[in-house]
Amino acid sequence: MSLRQKTLKALNWNVLSTVGEQGTRLVVSIVIARFLLPSEYGLTAMLAIFTGFGELLINGGFSKAIIQKANLTDLELSSVFFFNVFVSIACAAALTGLGPFIASFYHMPVLSMMAAILSLDFIISALGLVQNAVLIRNLEFKVQFAARMAGTISSGVVGVLMAILGCGVWSLVAQALVANGVTVACYWVHRGWRPSTFFQAAALRPMFSFGSKLLFSGVLEVFFKNIYTIVIGKAFSAAELGLYSRAQQFQQLPVENISSITERVLFSSFSRIQDDKEQLKRMLRQTLVLLSMVTFPLMMGLAICAKPLILLVLGSNWQGCAAYLRPLCVIGSLYPLQLINLTVLTAQGRSDLFLRLEIIKKILALGVIVVTWKFGIMMMIYGQILVAVICYAINSYYTGRFLNYGLLSQLGDILPYAGMALVMGAVVYSWGNLAHEVNVGLFVSQILVGIVAYSFACRLFSLEVFMGVWRRLPGMFGLQGRQTWSTE
Repeated sequence: MSLRQKTLKALNWNVLSTVGEQGTRLVVSIVIARFLLPSEYGLTAMLAIFTGFGELLINGGFSKAIIQKANLTDLELSSVFFFNVFVSIACAAALTGLGPFIASFYHMPVLSMMAAILSLDFIISALGLVQNAVLIRNLEFKVQFAARMAGTISSGVVGVLMAILGCGVWSLVAQALVANGVTVACYWVHRGWRPSTFFQAAALRPMFSFGSKLLFSGVLEVFFKNIYTIVIGKAFSAAELGLYSRAQQFQQLPVENISSITERVLFSSFSRIQDDKEQLKRMLRQTLVLLSMVTFPLMMGLAICAKPLILLVLGSNWQGCAAYLRPLCVIGSLYPLQLINLTVLTAQGRSDLFLRLEIIKKILALGVIVVTWKFGIMMMIYGQILVAVICYAINSYYTGRFLNYGLLSQLGDILPYAGMALVMGAVVYSWGNLAHEVNVGLFVSQILVGIVAYSFACRLFSLEVFMGVWRRLPGMFGLQGRQTWSTE
């Protein structure tokens, strides 16, 4: 089987895994939200930065190193495994010890106990990180799909039952622990990799140079991804933080899942062809345009339909989410484009350049936060939009240097789809104004009108990649059709 065939097969399983997992989580979160208040979601958001740091330190950047390294020994894998376990125990102890200080900072005593219990998730994660990385390296997403779905369904049942019984925020804590625990248990039941030797520090050195830079980059990413949570939680209220956090989750659900599907598969594939610049450029361009074709209309539709979506799905207690969700969708449309450019750098082993770029971008983000936070949450979001635009330009600059496919070339490929998404948005917005009240019929009709409008606009202008996908549709349903979608 060729690399392209393996990649497409892995992509199919990864899509199935992510759609199934996140679709189930979305349904569960909608049900739980009916029983919880925004302030209770705000409590979990307050701990997100600490749990995020812990997960990164446990990983140590070694997961990406396992995927990227050409040749691996069992000693190296076993050493990474035990290193992860050692660090996870230290992180669990640290978060438990910090619990009282976190509770004091936010003036929320319950955070101390929440931190102690959630710290157990570090140890659970450490037991499955190497197995997960080996599955990704070998493009075995079918196994990953089964394990993650088992964890998602089990945790969903537990979370919903606890929410119905009135357990409040503890239903979210239990859901997180059960999801990770069942998934890791499935990895161990699967007859895959097992540690066969003990830890040796020397075995980590070949991967440390690459992984440590990604680790530090990840620390910066987690800090700046959650710094808005810290500022909002401290300067405003738990309820406002809950609304912002929920809006951010709605925005991130589609784009981060689309991005993670693409990044997890293509990082392994890009790493295998890292010395073939022409093939790498071709795969990058193909992926970038496909991401734009999907992400732009998705984010535009989410922004236009934000209010009916929140009211129908979560209820009137959460309607404040809509105002935050609309501008966050602009950031969401740029996120996959940033990520795919960075994936090329890491696949070529340039974690040093990756780190340098992250430092520059985070300094910029910090400056924007300092200027905007005094003017309210909306102004902070507008600042995030500015940072996202600049970050995409920075990321694509180095892609231009290495592959001769920089910002202008990328914009030439993706702007037509942005234009069609704007056309679709205008049509959907106008259609929504025909009704006097929000209802399920209006919401469903807006989605259908948006799909038709976007498809018609893309066909009218004969956009190349869209037409290629359009020709493939008959084949997907067992009918005859042309099978090409290349951008070349």
